[in-house]
Parts: sequence; C-alpha cells; structure tokens
Amino acid sequence: MKQKMQYIQTLKQTLKLNQKLLKSLDFLTDNIDDINKVVQQVLETNPFLELKSPKNYDTQQFIESISNKRSLKDDLYLQLSACTQPYNKDLMDYLIESLDDNGFLSYPIDQYITDLDIDRKTLDSHLDILHSFEPNGVGAADAIDSIIIQLKNNNKTKSYTLFRDYQDVILTQNYSLIKQKTGLKKEEIDHLFYEIRSCNPFPCNMYSSSQDDYISPDILIEVEDSNIIISSISVRLRRSDTNIQ
Repeated sequence: MKQKMQYIQTLKQTLKLNQKLLKSLDFLTDNIDDINKVVQQVLETNPFLELKSPKNYDTQQFIESISNKRSLKDDLYLQLSACTQPYNKDLMDYLIESLDDNGFLSYPIDQYITDLDIDRKTLDSHLDILHSFEPNGVGAADAIDSIIIQLKNNNKTKSYTLFRDYQDVILTQNYSLIKQKTGLKKEEIDHLFYEIRSCNPFPCNMYSSSQDDYISPDILIEVEDSNIIISSISVRLRRSDTNIQ
C-alpha cells in the first residue's frame, strides 16, 4: 500500500521552563516542614517581609466548615432543639419538612389543618414558633407574607399593621390612593416605604442559591522529551470543541 505523507499545520501554546524556573518550582514537592524552613530563611534575610497568620486559625475547623455546609432545614432543626416554648415535635417536623426552596409553606393553611387533623389555633401557635426562627421571614405563605412577618418581628408595629391591612393599596405606590385609604401624610408614607424596602422578600435564598465551589484548572502541565510544557486548558477545550461533529 502506498504511503502518503501529509503536512498539517497546528497552533499550540506552550511555555518551556528553563533551569531557573524549574528550580523555583522545587518547593511544590516539599512537605510543610521544609516549606516553613524556606519561608523562615527568607524572612531572616529580608527585613521588609513579615509573616502574618490568621488569628485562631484551625485547619481542621476550616476544612469542616467548607465541606459541611448546613441547609435551611438543618438550621431550623438546630433552632428548634433550643426552643423553650412548648410545641408538638411531630407537628413542627411536618412544617419544616413542608417548606419549599424559598423557605415558604408548600400548602395552603386549610390543607395543613386537614392533613394534621388540628385546629387553626394549634397551627397558628406552631407557625408563630417557626416565624420566630432565623432567617427572619421563614415559614411564610409567600413573599408578601414574609415581609409582614419581618415587620412584626422587627417591632415595626405601624408598618406591620398598615401593610397587613392595606398591602394591595401600598404595593401600587399610588400616594393619593394610599393617603385616601390610610389617612397618612407623604412623609409618613415615605417612611413606611423605607421600612418595607428594608425587608427581604426571599430571606431564605441564601440557602437555595448557595453551591459548592469547584475549582477548574487554567493550565495543564505535561512532560515531553524531558521538557515541561504548560498549555492553556481553555485553548485546548476550544480546539476540541471544533472537532465535534
């Protein structure tokens, strides 16, 4: 069979390390004790350098803190275990487990009463306990209800009462209509808006949006013919994508 030679031109980003750069990377193979000795030697020879360590730094504690992120329900159960008010554990467990990703109740109030076979007073007393937990506004029916709960918990009595009773009017931000319905002056309405805006309609989003941070490499280090070659991962990926049919 006749062999055919073909010349193909390719583009590749590389960085060849000289002996000086190779020597500077030797510390990557050292253990922590050897690295500490090198750092100490540098500090002794250069008076302008200073080593600062975080106060009360605990490596194991740091690793555990980033690997064991608590969920919203984990925090709620933790607060429940410290609650001094009387409550039915099964009922509280049901309420906590029924929360959606926003920390809101998943079902209408009537459905809770039916499913749990309890009266409204019993349900309200347990909801009050849930509403006292952090984040402020958890266990609400929706975003509007969450703001009402936050105003109540923050002792914004006037804003709480007005927003609870006239929320449809207040949400229109129609000053004339609000003044007509509530009898408030413009300055009072401005203050009311300020207190409402200070609330977070979705206080539990800090849990639902949090994700583990994954670090992807920017470069790839390879050894070819006794040479260390550093190539860009992004460039390699883009070239690979062009080969996909």
